[in-house]
Amino acid sequence: MKETMMDYIIETEAVCKTNLQQAKILIQPLMECFLEWEYEKILIVASGSSANAALCAKYFMQDTLYCDVEVISPYTFTHYTKYVDDKTFVFAISQSGSSTNTIDAIEKIQKLNRKAIVLTGNIHSDVASADVVIDYGVGKESVGYVTKGVSTLALYLCIFAIHTSYQLEYISAKDVDGFHAQLSCIYDAYPQLITQAVDFYRSHQKALLSMSKLFICAVGPNIGAACEGALKISETVKIPAFAYEIEEYIHGPNLQLDPSYTVICIDNHDASSKRVQDIWHATTCITDHSYLISRGIEGDTIYHYDLDVLPTLSPLIHVVLFQVLAYQITTEKNQWEDHILMKDFNKVVKSKTK
Repeated sequence: MKETMMDYIIETEAVCKTNLQQAKILIQPLMECFLEWEYEKILIVASGSSANAALCAKYFMQDTLYCDVEVISPYTFTHYTKYVDDKTFVFAISQSGSSTNTIDAIEKIQKLNRKAIVLTGNIHSDVASADVVIDYGVGKESVGYVTKGVSTLALYLCIFAIHTSYQLEYISAKDVDGFHAQLSCIYDAYPQLITQAVDFYRSHQKALLSMSKLFICAVGPNIGAACEGALKISETVKIPAFAYEIEEYIHGPNLQLDPSYTVICIDNHDASSKRVQDIWHATTCITDHSYLISRGIEGDTIYHYDLDVLPTLSPLIHVVLFQVLAYQITTEKNQWEDHILMKDFNKVVKSKTK
């Protein structure tokens, strides 16, 4: 039987638990590269869901490694980055290993006289042209609308940060155990998170099936979850879906709102919470299809969960809801097929080598 998005969402739990158990071995090649020099910044070259996974991990990486982390698209990097200084650790990511923009970025890194490092789910793919090719532990994922790849990549980057920070003596062994315990808590709860996401969908089925325009608003660590949610829903449900930083949302984009819009706000459960909740509440004045994801409060239009984890790890929880919503809505609307004219589009321009 052909695998579905939901199969891979469910499979994520076991894969991430295995990767967490073998964390030191899994991240060793990337950590060794990082420890070759005293880096002060990390530059991650990635697009699509790989970029979103990196954004999900970005703030945890920064807090744990005490350095800035920037995520840049491969096309922009290739054509507009002129210089990468010696204090910047740069690597690319491509789950499939066949993204043409990432392959070009690898060549650009080499032209800058830097070691080209790539994380991938297929070490035998076209990104093997890099100097260092690292399997980040996703395994097989044959559905193009990736889910397991996003979650395993975000986890990989988090455990890379944890164990590298320990090697640099920024954190203690007790800190390592504490971070691992929080990550284990997330994956132990995965079946519950999936069930809860399905239940949330069922509770709002009519509204979500009729959704025609979607805004997802977040700040800080959950910008990654918002971007991935917008991407996953736009490519599956095939409606306009946009991610906004929460304050940017009310500086213009909100002016187009009417009762037909759907807006989802993500609460980090940190210092930004009150502002996020206030903006969500203001949005309910215009549309009944205004939802909040929150650990702090409950309600009919609130996706609430009880996991007590760092705000910087919460994106690993929140992406599950968007993955489930994308699958449920697309399946029940029978929307999996692309528009017939997309075949003509793909004849003119390609994003993959295969």
